[in-house]
Amino acid sequence: MKEISKIFESLYGDFLLRDLFAKIVPGFVVLATVFCLHDADRFEKVIVLFNWAAILLAAGVCWILGFGIQQLGELTKLLKHHPKSFDDSKKRYGLRTEFDRFASDKEKKQTERYAVIKESTGNLATALLVVIVMLVANRLYEVISDPIYAPDIKIDEIAVLMLFGATDYLLWRASRSHAKKHYVFMETAHELRKDAGRQLTTSAAIFNFDGIILDTMPKQESLWRSAASKIDDTQTKRLLENFRRGKVGAQIFENLSISTIVQHELLEQYNRDWLENRAKVQLVWGAVEALRELEPRMVLAIASSAPRDYILDHLNKNGLGDLFSTVVTDKEVNRAKPDPEMLYRIAGKTGVPASRTIMIGDSWDDAKMAEQAGMEFILFQHANRTDIVPNLKPVTAWKDLKNRILRWLPSE
Repeated sequence: MKEISKIFESLYGDFLLRDLFAKIVPGFVVLATVFCLHDADRFEKVIVLFNWAAILLAAGVCWILGFGIQQLGELTKLLKHHPKSFDDSKKRYGLRTEFDRFASDKEKKQTERYAVIKESTGNLATALLVVIVMLVANRLYEVISDPIYAPDIKIDEIAVLMLFGATDYLLWRASRSHAKKHYVFMETAHELRKDAGRQLTTSAAIFNFDGIILDTMPKQESLWRSAASKIDDTQTKRLLENFRRGKVGAQIFENLSISTIVQHELLEQYNRDWLENRAKVQLVWGAVEALRELEPRMVLAIASSAPRDYILDHLNKNGLGDLFSTVVTDKEVNRAKPDPEMLYRIAGKTGVPASRTIMIGDSWDDAKMAEQAGMEFILFQHANRTDIVPNLKPVTAWKDLKNRILRWLPSE
C-alpha cells in the first residue's frame, strides 16, 4: 500500500497526469483529425493511426501541440485558469506560495486534482472546437471546389457535429468551474489556518527525534547488538536496556561491569557503523503529513540526544525544516536526560508555559524528563518495540498520535 500511495503521489506531484490529460490528449485529438481528413481508405486510416500513435506520443509531438492548443484557448478567451478575483498575478502567486508552505500533503493533492481537471477539460474543449472548425472547413472546401459532385450532407455528420458541440460546451463549463474551485479551495484553506491561529492560545509539542520522527531504533539496536559481541549476554542485556531507556554516549554503559577501554571500543565501533548507516534511515511512516497538520495549530520543537546537524539534515531532506521553531540537543545543555533542562531551554525559546506543552517520547527517560518539567507526556513506540514504560500504554501509529495531540490541545 505504501508503494501504491507513492505512485499516485508522483502522478500528481510530478505533473504527469496534467501533462497527459491537458497536453497530450488534446494534441492527439487535433493531430488524429488532421490525419483522418487525408484521403485514404477509412480502415487503413485507423490501422495506420494506431500504429503511429505510440511513436507520436513518445516523440512529444502531441505534447508540444498541446501547449499550442492551450495558448490558442487563452488568446481567444476560451480558457480561464483562475476567477476574476485572482486576475492580479502577484496575488495568485502569493496565495500559491503561502498555500504550498502550510498545506498538508492531502490538501496539495486535492488542489493538483483541481488543476488537472481544469486544464485538461479546458484544453480538450479548445481542441474539440478546432476539430469542429476543421470538419466544417473541410466540408465547405468540398462544396466550393466541386459543387456538382460534392457529397450531400448526411444526418450522421450533423449528429457528430452536434455531439462534438455539446461535449465542447460541457468541457468548457467544467474547466471554468474547476478553475474557480482550485483557487477557492486554496483561499479557504488559508483563511481557516489563520482563523485557527487567532482562536487558539499558543501551545507547543516537543518531540524526541530518533524513534519518533526518524525510524532509527531498529537499526541502532542492531548495531549495538553487533558491537556487544565482545561482552557477555548479561552485559549485552543491560546495555540494550539502557539504550531503550534513551541513554546515549557513555551513559549507555551504566550498571555494566566493563572496563573503560572496552567501553571505548564498543562506542567507537557503534559510532563508526552508525555514521555509515544513518543517512539511509527513513522517516517513521505517517510523520510528514501529521506534522504538517499540527504545525499551523501549535509550536513544534525537538529535544534530542542526537547531533544537531544530523537532525537538521534529515528534516531539510524531507521538507520539514520550516515546521520546527527550535531544536535543542544534549550538547547545548549541562545536564542530559532525564534532567528537564532541555525542555526548560525550549520553553524559554518558545515562550510557551509547561501547562500548554506536551512532550512526545519513546523511553522511560523521556517520560521522566517531561514529568519533572511539569509537562503532559505521550509514549510513542512502533516497529515492534518491546521495552515497557511503567503505567503508560504506547501509541504505535502517527495517525493516532496526531489525534491524541489534537484532543489534548488546550482551548481558550
